[in-house]
Amino acid sequence: MLRNAAFNVLEEHGYHVLAASDATAALAACASDSPIDLVVSDVVLEHDNGIELAKQMRVARPDLRVLWMSGYSSSMVSVHDGDAFLKKPFTAELLVERVRSLL
Repeated sequence: MLRNAAFNVLEEHGYHVLAASDATAALAACASDSPIDLVVSDVVLEHDNGIELAKQMRVARPDLRVLWMSGYSSSMVSVHDGDAFLKKPFTAELLVERVRSLL
């Protein structure tokens, strides 16, 4: 539900969004020729780990920036240069603001 809401908010604000339902789909998108400027990911995924997913994606795209989302503390995430953290719950306006600041 959150993925769909974030997708809609970002599309409504003019961003082209590639949505992935799981880590496998995200890695496939990363392996494609599609430009990817930013990954928006939860730290804890249903069957995967968002931190490990980002590490795998950065093998192919070392300069990839990540906007982390979590209901837990930001101390769970070692934020790289160019990354940011967004504590849940958040507003649509804050999501757009944070994405804009990273791009």
